[in-house]
Amino acid sequence: MRRWRVLATLGVWAALVVALWVSDARPAALVLGGVVAVLATAVFVLVDLVAGISRVQWTQRSQSSNASARLDRPVESLRRQARSAWLTGSTQVNDTLVELIDDRLLAHHRIDRRANPVLANETLTPALRHLVAGHRRPVTAARDLRQILTDIEAL
Repeated sequence: MRRWRVLATLGVWAALVVALWVSDARPAALVLGGVVAVLATAVFVLVDLVAGISRVQWTQRSQSSNASARLDRPVESLRRQARSAWLTGSTQVNDTLVELIDDRLLAHHRIDRRANPVLANETLTPALRHLVAGHRRPVTAARDLRQILTDIEAL
């Protein structure tokens, strides 16, 4: 393939030199050779690129990555609630998080927060105490939600 390209480039150069020489134009053969070489290189690069490009078949996004998240109903429910709370200013996410805190306290520490609030406050982190205290500002910041969920998991 390279040999054919070199011979074709030399043939075009020779034809141009001969045509200009016959027409009595006194061509600068080396300069003309450089110009022909540059143009031939550009043409062959473009031909190679066009031949090397293949059509891409775009498909739909894989559903397997979301399959595990969809199997966990509480997580999916919390995601939906977070989206709607962000739009409406609802405290539903906070209520769900407080329920999770109560469940974790009861399951892992055998503490009922309503029956023994002092012991529950000693067990909770400052972020969880703030959430349980009734400050009903919706948790919409991802950083705050991540910290609260980490603290709940650590209970």
